[in-house]
Parts: sequence; C-alpha cells; structure tokens
Amino acid sequence: MAAKAKIEMEVRARRGALYLDEYHPDWWGEIDLDKLDMADISHDVLGQLFSTYGQGCRYLKLHEPDREQRGFVLRHADIVAGWYPLLTDAWKGEVERRHSGCHPQAKSAVSG
Repeated sequence: MAAKAKIEMEVRARRGALYLDEYHPDWWGEIDLDKLDMADISHDVLGQLFSTYGQGCRYLKLHEPDREQRGFVLRHADIVAGWYPLLTDAWKGEVERRHSGCHPQAKSAVSG
C-alpha cells in the first residue's frame, strides 16, 4: 500500500506542478525546500508562493476537487493514512527536477 500511495502522491504533485508551470511560471524558484511541508498552510507550495494556502487557491482559482487532484491538499482519508510526508516528498521531487533542468519548463526559464 505504501508504494501505491507514493505513486499516487507523485502523480498528484506532478499535476499540480504542471498547473503552476502554466499559471505561475518559474514558481519552483520561490520554494524553500528546507521549509516545504504540505501539511502546513504557510509552508506548503501555495503558502510559500502566495503567503497562505487559501490565498493561493483564490489566485489560481482552484476549487475543491482540483486542489486534491493537483496535490495541493489531501482528502480526509489520506490525512488519516498519514500521506502528507509522501506528498511533501513528491513536491520536493518536482521542484528539484525543475532546478536540475530536467523539465522543459526549467530549461526555457534558464535559457530565456
């Protein structure tokens, strides 16, 4: 089950990262990986980009199902299962991939 949960969190974070690539380019450069904690509304991805999770949702016009599907928040059952650390790790992977230039968005930002 842990492997399945890890993959699910990676898929959700990838969806969210691609969404941010489109609507908030170069977002990954604003994320402090040492502080990143998807369970904390001030230190999750949206909190770091927009001061709070709620402000980020309003700015990006994210509604409830989109928030979960794009890895910005977890469903209650996923919280109970303890998946926030997995989600945080998945988001760290998305940020690191962009910093390393292994993502097309990162390459265009570096060369542009």
